[in-house]
Amino acid sequence: MLDATEKVVGGIEVIDSRYEAFSFTLTDVIADNTSAARFDIGSDGVGPREVDAKTIACDFEVDGEITGSATGDALLGDPAGCVAMLANHLGKHGLKLQAGWLVMAGAPTDARPLNAGTAATAHYSHLGSVSVQGV
Repeated sequence: MLDATEKVVGGIEVIDSRYEAFSFTLTDVIADNTSAARFDIGSDGVGPREVDAKTIACDFEVDGEITGSATGDALLGDPAGCVAMLANHLGKHGLKLQAGWLVMAGAPTDARPLNAGTAATAHYSHLGSVSVQGV
């Protein structure tokens, strides 16, 4: 999987849902199309073997306050393992990840509300920072 990866970058995902208070089951998430609303990725990045993704730190900041901190190992022990798991699952169904696709391994910190005017930034060691603004 690492040999097929061009670059590892930081990212931030804005989730949204038709369900209130984000209290729902896996079935709800699937029915809600995974609650994805939008995302942004950083321009800084590293080769997949330049740093151990398990050790990449993320500080998540909302309106200047750190609301969560974690490292890549919060993603089922290894972000690369998450992507490999996806690739293997697709392969079982005769599908595969395509060259050039952006694949998100997951979020290491808890979700936080992003209201109109709210600024959220994910600060990554080795990968720079990514910010979004609530609309």
